Amino acid sequence: MNLEKELALALKNNDKEEISLIFKKIYEKYYRLILYVLSLDIKIKEDILDLTEDSFITLFNEILKNKEIRDIKYYLLTITKNKLILYKNEYSRKIEVEDIEKISRSEDINIEPSIKEKLNKLNQNELEIVIKHVYEDMTFKEIVIKSKGKYTSINTVKSIYLRAIKKLRKEIKNIDYET
Repeated sequence: MNLEKELALALKNNDKEEISLIFKKIYEKYYRLILYVLSLDIKIKEDILDLTEDSFITLFNEILKNKEIRDIKYYLLTITKNKLILYKNEYSRKIEVEDIEKISRSEDINIEPSIKEKLNKLNQNELEIVIKHVYEDMTFKEIVIKSKGKYTSINTVKSIYLRAIKKLRKEIKNIDYET
């Protein structure tokens, strides 16, 4: 029996355990395909992984809505394509160094020049989330809501934020402070 029929039967029987097992099979079968498709257009590894995760989360949410999916591969590729379009639209409006300098000139925010240099090492999504969370004092939930579909879960935003903070900590340890 193919995955679509197995999924339809599990949904019909409302068997949550079987649905989870089938989703795991779907994930294992298509994970590399989605990574490959995204890597054709995106060169930042973290963004590829995040979009792959978002695509599967969206698919799983659709499955849980008891949505009948006739062709899982096609459906997943369509979800991924839509995520990629949103990503490209956002990436084309990425935050530039001038924006960081503008923020640092604000009376409320004073960014040390050495920290500014370290912020430039973050990718666009990491920089955006750090600025929104730290400087604009937005919650992760607010970031998801205001992203207009770019980020579909709070967990994705948290993982991007934590990865960015980890990078910054690593970079900041390399700063020589004069005493």
